[in-house]
Amino acid sequence: MRQLPVIRLVIAALLILSMIIATTGAPITASISTGPSTATYIKDLEEEGFMAIANENWTDLLNLADRGLALEAENPVFYAMKGYAYRKLGNLTAALSADTRAIEIEPNPIRYANRGMTHLAMVNYSAALSDGKASVSLDPGYATAYALEAMAYLGMQNTSAAQEAIDKALAIDSESASHWHVQGLIALKAGNCTRAIESLERSVLLNPNYSLPWPGMPNASTDLKGAEAQCRAGQSEGARTNGIPLEGAVVALAAAAVFLLAGRK
Repeated sequence: MRQLPVIRLVIAALLILSMIIATTGAPITASISTGPSTATYIKDLEEEGFMAIANENWTDLLNLADRGLALEAENPVFYAMKGYAYRKLGNLTAALSADTRAIEIEPNPIRYANRGMTHLAMVNYSAALSDGKASVSLDPGYATAYALEAMAYLGMQNTSAAQEAIDKALAIDSESASHWHVQGLIALKAGNCTRAIESLERSVLLNPNYSLPWPGMPNASTDLKGAEAQCRAGQSEGARTNGIPLEGAVVALAAAAVFLLAGRK
């Protein structure tokens, strides 16, 4: 009877040993959930980014893009958002780099249009036109791409080609304030004061406060006043009375489908 405690201790030790062997010999599959999955979190960051665009909060957009890229380094949406934010903040070199990376990872018409706008801001009209054509080739129904082509042609002093391109944009989307703004600039460059003023007035009527593509660009209201002054003075050759070159007033694209400009997948 005195041996029973010893036997019980031996049995207990063997049971503990067997449990240790079983535990170390098999993978541990249980885990404690500390939050949403990475994929869900990335999607949430994307949605927050589109909301930042809607609110025109470019610093927040840049921060969200950086956070997203820290989780998924090859996510084209975050690169597109980053390029868009940099352009809105006036850092065109950084914008161009991010725009290009987004296209390299996954090209789409919106991303080409984004980079084309950055090229316009950098006064690189031939590159802007190339991106506009690439955008059209991917989506012939994308009005913004034709507006991009129109502004590139206008910068290259080809008003007839610019008019043809903006006609296509307006045929697709006749309620875009940005497209009518571009139409007004083209008409002014062509010396058609009546059409220029009517188009700029329509742009202002549709949306006087649409988001401009980069800092310092005159809005449609400012260009309307300039057109009225120019036409009153009889200067219809395209020179601007306020000292800003006409081709510098590139204002298309930013209002069109603001939630799409960052290039959703």
